[in-house]
Amino acid sequence: MPSILNEFINKNDALKIKLLTTLLENKQNTYELRNLTNQFKVSDYLMRESLEALNSDINVLFGDDWMVLKRGIIYQKMTLTRYHVYRLSQYFFDLSPLKLLLDQRLIAGSIPNYTFMQSEFGWSTSYFFIQKNTLSELIDLDSPEAVISAAFVIYDHYDAKPKFDHYILSASQAVSQFLVDKNYINTHGADKKRLLIAIF
Repeated sequence: MPSILNEFINKNDALKIKLLTTLLENKQNTYELRNLTNQFKVSDYLMRESLEALNSDINVLFGDDWMVLKRGIIYQKMTLTRYHVYRLSQYFFDLSPLKLLLDQRLIAGSIPNYTFMQSEFGWSTSYFFIQKNTLSELIDLDSPEAVISAAFVIYDHYDAKPKFDHYILSASQAVSQFLVDKNYINTHGADKKRLLIAIF
């Protein structure tokens, strides 16, 4: 299961989390860019790009810039903690295309086709098949039990919930409308029944 959990955050975001974790462990206020590129064995360009992207992500989540990079030196402007790493991992997981595809598999009971993902989320055909094949290698998508148990572990690991509350609401409205149409309940009791259906 650890390999599955790691796959749900893309490589660039995983690098940012490793980078931030390393900086937290060192507990310094300034860092040399050259030392980080050597430690992570990446290019100077990729390290600069990762730092800028991490700075932007932290700004989006917490409203402040984390660091300034000047002449190869990283100056921290705010103190980060393990909580920040935790929130960032949740944020990256929430943006994961594999999570979106898993959400859709849980909602529909099967993997949606590429035209649905293209119209709803703007995915290209090739991007859809790359994500679908990746998810298929991680989870047996034909087995409801495998999907549900894997989803439980994955969402629990990232302390997240599937984002399909609106689907549950629309399903409960459809069921209550069916009950009204068939005269099983009257319109007056429909709101109460809809609430009960949504709870269940």
